[in-house]
Amino acid sequence: MIDEKEPKYINGSRSLVYDKTKALYGLFEAQMKCRGRVFLVEGYFDVLTMVSNGIGNAVSVCGTNLSTEHLKALKDCAREVVFAYDADAAGNFAVKRAMPLCLAQNVRARVMELPEGYDPDSFIREKGPEAFMDLAAKSRNPF
Repeated sequence: MIDEKEPKYINGSRSLVYDKTKALYGLFEAQMKCRGRVFLVEGYFDVLTMVSNGIGNAVSVCGTNLSTEHLKALKDCAREVVFAYDADAAGNFAVKRAMPLCLAQNVRARVMELPEGYDPDSFIREKGPEAFMDLAAKSRNPF
């Protein structure tokens, strides 16, 4: 019997079976298609939209909190990590917070600049995967 006083789902970063600081959504699939670089995004739908539009080297941190464990896993997959976080205050803050971690882990990072209010999912749906890849080609070294 379900206890209606307890929530069905708790959106926490850690449990006995899930640790958000170690999980990267889409990593297994991206390892086969990374071509030396991987796109790091915030959410599941970003990854799903990218993959369904032919951009298979996408993984999600399932939020914005990047950890050293994430970076260690990404280093095993690719030489370069392209941050394609949402173009909002939280995404911008997360990228700034991630750069010292990248330096400490010796991860080569680039940052995409999506137009304000977009995330990879909405951008690709509206502008198309070619426009996304054009922006990716203009990604900058944050250092």
